[in-house]
Amino acid sequence: GKGKAPVTDNASGKRYPIPPPVLSGTGNVTKMRNDGYLFFTIRDGSAIMPGYGYGMMDEDVWDLISYMRTMDGAAYAVPVEVAE
Repeated sequence: GKGKAPVTDNASGKRYPIPPPVLSGTGNVTKMRNDGYLFFTIRDGSAIMPGYGYGMMDEDVWDLISYMRTMDGAAYAVPVEVAE
């Protein structure tokens, strides 16, 4: 979950040169996103990430999100309401 796995290595130049997001520990982006955002990003993709809805059932995507939430520091932090 720290974005340093061999699959993300761009040394060969074959991958898009933007590093993957950090999903655990210091600087993780998972806690900044709610479960719905993660679900649709995984299922449908985003700007440079392909969607995996073709290969994963919705239940599998939810299971993946549940797993991601177990990573160090990745629990969703509910935004604090700001008084107007």
